[in-house]
Amino acid sequence: MAGTTDRFTETTRRRDDSPGFLGRVGQSTAAMFASPFVLLLACWLLFMNEGWAIKTHQTLNEVRDTAVHISAHHVLDDNSGKLIHATHKLSVDAPVLDPVFQISREAISLTRTVEMFQWAEHKESHDRKPVSYTHLTLPTKRIV
Repeated sequence: MAGTTDRFTETTRRRDDSPGFLGRVGQSTAAMFASPFVLLLACWLLFMNEGWAIKTHQTLNEVRDTAVHISAHHVLDDNSGKLIHATHKLSVDAPVLDPVFQISREAISLTRTVEMFQWAEHKESHDRKPVSYTHLTLPTKRIV
């Protein structure tokens, strides 16, 4: 997919950098006080998502009920300004050709998308801090 960046970070710790007992207790206490807020946020988002789904369903039902089904062969001025629905078989006179790969298909258009994925590694290291390796997958047109 064009425009996406995958990131993978691996952090290695030295044995002497692990948090002590009070540090672990503090982290657990902070998580214990933050968890109700996260739960309330999740419930609110679920409630809002259900409301959006109901509104979308109602809109689609309204469109289904008000759309005018017409024949694609005849254009009538009576349908001007109305929401219409028409289907028709589409045909082409000649096949589409890709000159580079010599591919020919009976289609409306032929699109060729080329992407090159590469790994780029960045290493960060500070005194008495964990060593962090970041791997990026970048769709790019140049060689890293």
